[in-house]
Amino acid sequence: MQGEAEIFVSLHFVYILVCRDGTFYTGYTNNLLRRLKAHNGKHGAKYTRSRQPVYLVYHEVFLDQHQAMSREYTLKKLTRAQKLECITSQICCLTSFRLKFDLSEDSGPDQDPEQEGEIYERNSPGK
Repeated sequence: MQGEAEIFVSLHFVYILVCRDGTFYTGYTNNLLRRLKAHNGKHGAKYTRSRQPVYLVYHEVFLDQHQAMSREYTLKKLTRAQKLECITSQICCLTSFRLKFDLSEDSGPDQDPEQEGEIYERNSPGK
Protein backbone atom coordinates (compact mmCIF):
# COMPACT_ATOMS: atom_id res chain seq x y z
CA MET A 1 0.00 0.00 0.00
CA GLN A 2 1.37 3.35 -1.00
CA GLY A 3 2.21 5.81 1.74
CA GLU A 4 2.17 3.24 4.53
CA ALA A 5 5.37 2.28 6.28
CA GLU A 6 6.03 -1.42 6.69
CA ILE A 7 6.83 -2.49 10.22
CA PHE A 8 8.90 -5.58 10.86
CA VAL A 9 9.07 -6.96 14.36
CA SER A 10 12.08 -9.04 15.19
CA LEU A 11 11.48 -11.55 17.96
CA HIS A 12 14.20 -13.06 20.09
CA PHE A 13 13.79 -16.27 22.07
CA VAL A 14 15.46 -17.81 25.06
CA TYR A 15 14.66 -21.48 25.50
CA ILE A 16 15.34 -24.56 27.56
CA LEU A 17 15.40 -28.00 25.98
CA VAL A 18 15.29 -31.31 27.77
CA CYS A 19 17.55 -33.89 26.18
CA ARG A 20 17.06 -37.63 25.86
CA ASP A 21 19.32 -38.19 28.89
CA GLY A 22 17.27 -35.77 31.03
CA THR A 23 19.79 -32.93 30.98
CA PHE A 24 18.86 -29.36 30.08
CA TYR A 25 20.23 -27.17 27.31
CA THR A 26 19.63 -23.40 27.40
CA GLY A 27 20.00 -21.24 24.32
CA TYR A 28 19.08 -18.11 22.38
CA THR A 29 17.71 -17.75 18.84
CA ASN A 30 15.71 -15.42 16.63
CA ASN A 31 13.89 -18.36 14.98
CA LEU A 32 12.73 -20.91 17.52
CA LEU A 33 11.25 -23.47 15.12
CA ARG A 34 14.33 -23.52 12.87
CA ARG A 35 16.64 -23.81 15.88
CA LEU A 36 14.65 -26.67 17.39
CA LYS A 37 14.83 -28.54 14.08
CA ALA A 38 18.59 -27.91 14.00
CA HIS A 39 19.01 -29.28 17.53
CA ASN A 40 17.22 -32.46 16.45
CA GLY A 41 19.22 -32.65 13.23
CA LYS A 42 22.86 -32.51 12.23
CA HIS A 43 23.34 -28.76 12.70
CA GLY A 44 22.44 -28.29 16.36
CA ALA A 45 24.81 -27.55 19.19
CA LYS A 46 27.50 -30.15 19.81
CA TYR A 47 25.95 -30.82 23.23
CA THR A 48 22.52 -31.72 21.85
CA ARG A 49 23.72 -33.71 18.82
CA SER A 50 24.58 -36.72 20.96
CA ARG A 51 21.47 -36.34 23.16
CA GLN A 52 18.67 -36.41 20.60
CA PRO A 53 15.79 -36.18 20.54
CA VAL A 54 15.45 -32.91 22.44
CA TYR A 55 12.17 -31.29 23.45
CA LEU A 56 11.28 -27.67 24.06
CA VAL A 57 10.10 -27.32 27.66
CA TYR A 58 10.45 -23.57 28.28
CA HIS A 59 10.78 -20.37 26.31
CA GLU A 60 10.54 -16.61 26.69
CA VAL A 61 10.03 -14.04 23.95
CA PHE A 62 11.78 -10.65 23.74
CA LEU A 63 11.67 -7.72 21.33
CA ASP A 64 15.25 -6.79 22.17
CA GLN A 65 18.23 -9.05 21.41
CA HIS A 66 20.30 -7.70 24.29
CA GLN A 67 17.56 -8.44 26.82
CA ALA A 68 17.13 -11.96 25.44
CA MET A 69 20.84 -12.71 25.58
CA SER A 70 21.07 -11.29 29.10
CA ARG A 71 18.22 -13.57 30.16
CA GLU A 72 19.94 -16.54 28.50
CA TYR A 73 23.06 -15.81 30.56
CA THR A 74 20.96 -15.63 33.73
CA LEU A 75 19.17 -18.91 32.96
CA LYS A 76 22.45 -20.69 32.22
CA LYS A 77 23.70 -19.79 35.71
CA LEU A 78 20.65 -21.32 37.41
CA THR A 79 20.85 -24.68 39.13
CA ARG A 80 18.90 -27.62 37.76
CA ALA A 81 16.32 -27.18 40.53
CA GLN A 82 15.87 -23.50 39.67
CA LYS A 83 15.44 -24.34 35.97
CA LEU A 84 12.83 -26.95 36.90
CA GLU A 85 11.01 -24.27 38.90
CA CYS A 86 10.97 -21.97 35.84
CA ILE A 87 9.70 -24.79 33.64
CA THR A 88 6.96 -25.88 36.02
CA SER A 89 5.84 -22.31 36.70
CA GLN A 90 5.41 -21.72 32.96
CA ILE A 91 3.50 -24.99 32.59
CA CYS A 92 1.27 -24.02 35.52
CA CYS A 93 0.62 -20.60 33.97
CA LEU A 94 -0.28 -22.16 30.62
CA THR A 95 -2.49 -24.77 32.27
CA SER A 96 -4.35 -22.21 34.36
CA PHE A 97 -4.75 -19.97 31.28
CA ARG A 98 -6.19 -22.92 29.35
CA LEU A 99 -8.56 -23.78 32.19
CA LYS A 100 -9.60 -20.18 32.72
CA PHE A 101 -10.38 -19.58 29.07
CA ASP A 102 -11.22 -23.17 28.11
CA LEU A 103 -9.04 -23.35 25.02
CA SER A 104 -9.71 -27.02 24.36
CA GLU A 105 -10.46 -27.94 20.77
CA ASP A 106 -13.93 -29.27 21.52
CA SER A 107 -15.13 -26.18 23.39
CA GLY A 108 -17.34 -23.53 21.91
CA PRO A 109 -20.07 -23.65 19.31
CA ASP A 110 -19.37 -25.25 15.97
CA GLN A 111 -18.98 -22.60 13.29
CA ASP A 112 -20.58 -23.34 9.92
CA PRO A 113 -17.89 -22.76 7.23
CA GLU A 114 -20.46 -21.16 4.92
CA GLN A 115 -21.54 -18.77 7.64
CA GLU A 116 -17.86 -17.96 8.29
CA GLY A 117 -17.46 -17.16 4.59
CA GLU A 118 -20.45 -14.83 4.70
CA ILE A 119 -18.87 -12.95 7.59
CA TYR A 120 -15.62 -12.66 5.64
CA GLU A 121 -17.40 -11.42 2.52
CA ARG A 122 -19.42 -8.89 4.48
CA ASN A 123 -16.27 -7.49 6.12
CA SER A 124 -14.08 -7.60 3.01
CA PRO A 125 -13.07 -4.27 1.48
CA GLY A 126 -14.72 -3.47 -1.83
CA LYS A 127 -17.90 -5.47 -1.20
